[in-house]
Amino acid sequence: QAGNLFLTLAPGHYSLTVEQQGFKTYKQELEAKAGSRQMISIILEIGTGLRISMFDALPIMFPDQTMGLSPDGRYALRREEKPGHHIVKVEDLHRKTWRILMQYHQRVIFRWSGSQILATDYLENHFSRCFIYSADKKTRPISVWDLLKGQLEEDEKHGLEDVLRNKQVELDGHWEQGSGVGVRVDAYGANGILEFRWSYDLKVPPA
Repeated sequence: QAGNLFLTLAPGHYSLTVEQQGFKTYKQELEAKAGSRQMISIILEIGTGLRISMFDALPIMFPDQTMGLSPDGRYALRREEKPGHHIVKVEDLHRKTWRILMQYHQRVIFRWSGSQILATDYLENHFSRCFIYSADKKTRPISVWDLLKGQLEEDEKHGLEDVLRNKQVELDGHWEQGSGVGVRVDAYGANGILEFRWSYDLKVPPA
């Protein structure tokens, strides 16, 4: 969980220790100087022997949060705001490397499965897209909508496209046990009322 803590200290040498159950202890030596302001970014690593199920992990939501960790503590997602752009960076905390993962619109929800990230990007109310990204390598994201159309029978696919025509479509996905994604498709009419809802179980190509 991300947060900010502000302290006013007299000039001098300090030892900073951060402890949290289930995580490795963080220690750092600091030197506070008169009239200076320092910002320290602290990320706790998962403790030895602790396992967190990817299916129990809470999703990461931007812009509600500024950063979030993967369940194994290896990766961090960070939000960066620039004029007209909402940028998400992925950082490999083991290799000390980072790259831009994506740009989102109004808000985005991330769910982890190993090194794969399921992102639901909300362009506006009742209109969202889903993509699967890889945290450890720069590959083209997988469109969940294309994945859905590719796994439906032709008549079912055409029927779904006909129903969704001229509708606002909201996709939302979650990881399932194994290598699959559960997808919910909601269709809203011009008055913003939910008119149709479907649920599908999809197979995801290995990372």
